[in-house]
This record gives sequence, C-alpha cells and structure tokens, in this order.
Amino acid sequence: MKYHLGLLDDDPSQNAALRWVRGVSWKHLPPEVERELGIWFAMPGISIGWHAKNLGVGRIRVQKNWGEYEKYKDEVAENWLSASREDCVKLSQIRPHKGVLPIISQLRALQDLKSMSVAQVARDYRVDRGSLWNWKRRGINTRIGIPLPPGFELLGTMHA
Repeated sequence: MKYHLGLLDDDPSQNAALRWVRGVSWKHLPPEVERELGIWFAMPGISIGWHAKNLGVGRIRVQKNWGEYEKYKDEVAENWLSASREDCVKLSQIRPHKGVLPIISQLRALQDLKSMSVAQVARDYRVDRGSLWNWKRRGINTRIGIPLPPGFELLGTMHA
C-alpha cells in the first residue's frame, strides 16, 4: 500500500511520518506528513476506533480531523489498487480487539476464499468463520461508525 503512515512497516515506530502523527499536536505537521494523513483519513471503510488505536491518539482527534475524500479521491484509488494481500492481512491483524475489519481487508478475505480454505483465511485475518460466512452470504460489514463516501455503501452488497 502506497500511503499508510508507516503502520504497515515492519517497525512502525521507526517511521518519521507516524512519529509526527503520534506527536502532541497536528497543527505544525510537515506538508508531506499532513498530505499522507489526509489521504489515509480519506480511505473509506476504516473505523475511528481502528485509527485511534493505531495512531495512538484519541477518538475525538480522529473525528475532528477526518479526511476529505473528494480532495484525495485519486490518491485513495491509487492506494486501494496498490494494497497487497499482505497489507490487507496486516490491517486486519492490527485492528482493535473485536473491532470491525477495514472494508479493504474484508474484500480481500472474500477474494482469498476463492483459493484458500475458510480455516486459513479466518486464521490469517483473525476473524471467526461466522464472520466470513456472513460476508459471503449477506455482504461485507460497512457499519464502521462513520459515513462512507457516495457509492461506497454499495460495497455492503458485495458477496463472494
């Protein structure tokens, strides 16, 4: 994944952008960090709780600084297309306990079911088989506590 603030790095604590974001104030971020944070917050389908946990900030800060999808939609598309299976698995593995998987991870898990066993996909994404069954039969979970950009709500109808 091209834009991830270092969250997908082997050692995220060594990423300069993430150290800035985990800092005290976002008022004086370097322009390149501010841009990447804007792109990351514009990524549809990642919950506020997921962001708060992994960025090391409060939920209110995340809500107040939520991204502008329209401003970054080209970069968001590029980011979605650049996401590897490994990226999607890692996004699911670093989610808060019992948190909703990012939509991009749910979609990739459904794709993986076409070539892997349910048990393996459940292990890799750290979900139970019932979640995979529900996504396959009823569509992915788009109820993440924040509104999705226009058109993205249709992802909730996606089935394997």
